[in-house]
Amino acid sequence: MGVLGSTETRRPAVDLTSPGFVPGKAYRRSVLHERYGGQRQSGISTPAGASFVLLFSSPKGEAWGYDDGWIEGDIYRFTGEGQHGDMQFVRGNKAVRDHEQSNKSLHLFEDAGHGLWRYVCRLRYMDHSVISRADGTGRRRSAIVFRLQVDEP
Repeated sequence: MGVLGSTETRRPAVDLTSPGFVPGKAYRRSVLHERYGGQRQSGISTPAGASFVLLFSSPKGEAWGYDDGWIEGDIYRFTGEGQHGDMQFVRGNKAVRDHEQSNKSLHLFEDAGHGLWRYVCRLRYMDHSVISRADGTGRRRSAIVFRLQVDEP
């Protein structure tokens, strides 16, 4: 605890209920994780204690069997997490599927290059399918593919 008049600075409290992301704005992913926490490597990040889930999509994921993108108007196809073996509804995949029951919002970021991620929009789970898809080593596996719809707050 600092002493009155000391040079100690306190970090402002982080709002874990309403992140206030700005559509079109680029964010440094490392800063997002410093601020909110969550998994730094996964495409699905679930910051502890937050009322939101962060989704990260990149064309680089295609090398690992991921295929994300807009499929019709306001519907986004998002591949679940898990690089090897069959994907299961645990961790991030469960968080996406069950986000409404957990009172959490989904927020999509797309790779903008050089460590930056452009905030796209808020989404909500519609449904999913399980398909056969190759992983990064070329082995076939069951992959979860979510259909997410733009969700205006």
